[in-house]
Amino acid sequence: MAMFALRSICIVWAFTSIACRQKPQSPNLRATATSLEGCPDTAGQKSAVKVIHLAPNQPIRAVSLVDSTLHDFGEVGRSVYGLALHHDSSIDTLPNLVTIDKPTLVGDSLLLGIAYDSTADDFLLFCYSERQGQINFYAPLEDLRLAVSIPSFSPDGEELAYLEFPGDETGRGVVRKWPSGELLVQTPRVKVPASDVIGGWAGWIDPKRFELAISISDTNYVRFRPLSDRVGFTSHPYARSCSMRGLTSA
Repeated sequence: MAMFALRSICIVWAFTSIACRQKPQSPNLRATATSLEGCPDTAGQKSAVKVIHLAPNQPIRAVSLVDSTLHDFGEVGRSVYGLALHHDSSIDTLPNLVTIDKPTLVGDSLLLGIAYDSTADDFLLFCYSERQGQINFYAPLEDLRLAVSIPSFSPDGEELAYLEFPGDETGRGVVRKWPSGELLVQTPRVKVPASDVIGGWAGWIDPKRFELAISISDTNYVRFRPLSDRVGFTSHPYARSCSMRGLTSA
């Protein structure tokens, strides 16, 4: 199994210190307006597969990963975490939920991210609403394989960016409206290495500007960023060299 992380690139499993680059961090957007009032009943035309009801809580000021546990996923070991919610005068652990990456905090009441269901050995998208006092879990969209691609919610919670790896040695970036699943952007497909560890990341520069990067060899990445008007896109070099590919919107 090719392990590109030990060379000079980041991989989608890069949750540890071997990662050579962190995805863009979401800014503090507690005052950012958003159309999301709470967790939707459906996401991408899929009904919530499970709902956990909790008591409404205090506004969330920050969220952190806690209680790291190493879990074996086939031949790959990765960490799963609990979530600590930081309030004005207390810190609570969110019950009945473990994740593989830090979720997106929208305003002071919504969390959007990935949950790991150990009973089914499967990954789900989740939404936690402090005001509603509930956690909704959703099956991912058909082209989102959570086992190999970690999606990234925009800081305002209204869009979802991720890498699509259909298993045919190609990959491309995708951005969809959340929670409707409406397709907003597809990059051209690029050739990716034949490996069970696929390189890349999805992240956000600000609420409306994303960054998608896909490993096209064990030394090169192609990185996609939108132009300011979202009509066209450009790619940027990364690592020691990189193919330059122009993009068009979906």
